[in-house]
Amino acid sequence: TKPIFLEDRQAQACIQANNVFIHLFGVFDGHSGPGCSNAVAQRLFDYIAVLLNFPNDLKLIMEKAKNYQ
Repeated sequence: TKPIFLEDRQAQACIQANNVFIHLFGVFDGHSGPGCSNAVAQRLFDYIAVLLNFPNDLKLIMEKAKNYQ
């Protein structure tokens, strides 16, 4: 029998924007392979977080992200 390989991915995040906590949840369907669903699950919420914060907060956000990894 063939091993089952799931192409779907999930992600969750808690974003603080303008002193409000926003919880995001996502399930991403990987059609014909996991490449796209991996990329979206890993990056989408980061892009949303940047868009929700004021532009002058971007430097602080990037520093926190760099120190987090």
